[in-house]
Amino acid sequence: MKPGVVAGTIVAAIACAGCGSGTDAACGKTACGGDIVGRWAVTNACTQSQPVTLTASFCPQATVRMASADQSGTFAFNQDLTFSMDLSTSALATWFFPSACLQQGLAATCGDLGTLIDELFSPFLTAPASCSTASGGCSCKVSLVLAASFAGTYSTSGSSLTLGVAGLTGGSIPYCVNGRTLTIASMPAMTGASGMMGMNGPLVLIKE
Repeated sequence: MKPGVVAGTIVAAIACAGCGSGTDAACGKTACGGDIVGRWAVTNACTQSQPVTLTASFCPQATVRMASADQSGTFAFNQDLTFSMDLSTSALATWFFPSACLQQGLAATCGDLGTLIDELFSPFLTAPASCSTASGGCSCKVSLVLAASFAGTYSTSGSSLTLGVAGLTGGSIPYCVNGRTLTIASMPAMTGASGMMGMNGPLVLIKE
């Protein structure tokens, strides 16, 4: 198993941890459409504490549970149907790896798993990972900061927003403009040769 596979899969889970469907009353409507043109600043990000399964071949039972996630940044949607975004996520999460993952060669002990996490995520960690034995596996508390900057094209249809970034593949996102407030629903991580992006949403933005 390649370390890069582990890192890429976990980053995707972090990017989308807490993603859900429907409308969160605390975040406003997430599917009404509207005029999205303008520059918007992130003011709030709604997260859920339910665990997200990694569904990776090296450990399909592993999960990520978000304790907290603070996001900041800006989105700019232009009249010419181009967009740019800068998004930063500070996350505190618990990663759980069942004993079967260790038996498959992920790490010999929980301590070794913490060392592996530190090695793979050293540019992003705000503190060393803390891993201990729990429920027949390893529970790791991880604090990190992820940042993404992307630009590309966009289109809207009804209440759906579609982002197009070279080298990335993704899907449409429900959105809603209500006065000076834009709510963008959570979406799966977009992955491709040029990198990875995702949103731990819904995101609530205010027009600048």
